[in-house]
Amino acid sequence: MRVAQPEGTRGSLKWMQRAVAWRPDVLQPGALPPLDWVSPLAWDDFAEYRDAAFLARLGLDNLAPALAAFWPRRGPQWDGLARFDGGVVLAEAKAHLAEFDSPASAAGATSAAQIAAAFSKVQADLQHGPALLDSEFAASETSGPAIFLSALSVPAKSDPSVKGLREPASAMPRKTAPSPGVAAAPAADPVTPGHASLSRPRTMSAPQEKDRPDPPRWDRVYYQYANRLAHLWFLRAQGVDAHLLLIGFLGDTERGGPSEAEDWHAAYRRADAALGLPRRHALAPFIHHLPPDTAVLTTPASGGGFS
Repeated sequence: MRVAQPEGTRGSLKWMQRAVAWRPDVLQPGALPPLDWVSPLAWDDFAEYRDAAFLARLGLDNLAPALAAFWPRRGPQWDGLARFDGGVVLAEAKAHLAEFDSPASAAGATSAAQIAAAFSKVQADLQHGPALLDSEFAASETSGPAIFLSALSVPAKSDPSVKGLREPASAMPRKTAPSPGVAAAPAADPVTPGHASLSRPRTMSAPQEKDRPDPPRWDRVYYQYANRLAHLWFLRAQGVDAHLLLIGFLGDTERGGPSEAEDWHAAYRRADAALGLPRRHALAPFIHHLPPDTAVLTTPASGGGFS
């Protein structure tokens, strides 16, 4: 679905349109190659896209059947879409904190069941799947996502069943024979996602599946953020080098927006905690936070308007 938009006069709609047209450099994650924005564009009625239309805009038309099997119609309407050499970017923009506290899903019974099934797959990977090593996670904050191909495996081709993100064989523990005269060490417990250290001795066995608490209801809390994560997961599970750009504009005095980037970081930390996400979940290297200052978006860089 293509949704034409008016020229924005306030809030994130205004700032996102201006940033793409006037200062795309403020929307450029340092860890990614140069982005080519394909939405929102003035000549395209500042249109935003959802469902199969957002895939087509990114050149991923072939994934439309798989998306329909994964998520019902009227899915996320993306604030921005971009491409880079070898990958794509999905963008979500906010200008004030109240925008972030989205309501629960209002989907009907059939769509709600499909959404619940999709969230279940994503949660199984991100909450109970392979966690990033401490050294890998630390490196992500300085070196970008390119080093994480060993921590997050995606299929080589699209798979309509979307079986999930799998840990590569190289990341599995290897069994080694003990040296003569040396007692064999006990087998290590499976790593629990989010553990602060993978080497700390543990005296209790890992919890069995039946002992795990029920995961949070993603359709009830931070639903908009959760469904954006789900679509990032979907694309990566289909073999696409997809990234999620979370834009938190600073200095929107009309809407009482934050003036410090830490306010946005704190909001996302609260959301991750509410969703039960470990800090080292497998999608973390592919999520980029940017806090552009609206002060640089008050006039076009070239002195003209939209073109």
